[in-house]
Amino acid sequence: ESQYSDVKAARADDAFGRGWLPEIIPDDSIEIREMHNIDTNLTWGCFASPSGTEKVREKLKGFGASQSQGPVSSGPRGLFGVRDWWPRSMTTTAIETYRFDEPGAQFTVIVGLDPQQRTACFHRTLRAT
Repeated sequence: ESQYSDVKAARADDAFGRGWLPEIIPDDSIEIREMHNIDTNLTWGCFASPSGTEKVREKLKGFGASQSQGPVSSGPRGLFGVRDWWPRSMTTTAIETYRFDEPGAQFTVIVGLDPQQRTACFHRTLRAT
């Protein structure tokens, strides 16, 4: 599990290069959190987008993401349940949700946008066969 103050800190730690963070995160994003399972490569993460979620939508469009039905995920689990940083909104069908298949990988990324909170969360899961 990792936390970064901003995109610059995440890039310095090579979180994007190692595949833990998808390239849908805009450069102005802050408060980035991610948790991954090293055995399965399943990943969960959230970030705040001070300029709003429109930049995230633009990046999703570039990946060919399609709007889909929520929820994003029930969230990453710890010893005592779901991590406290995973928003409850991401567990509902009311959340604005997108999905895309990662190029050259066996994963689908599901992304939820909460425009009112200016946040986005994602879950990388195995692609359905």
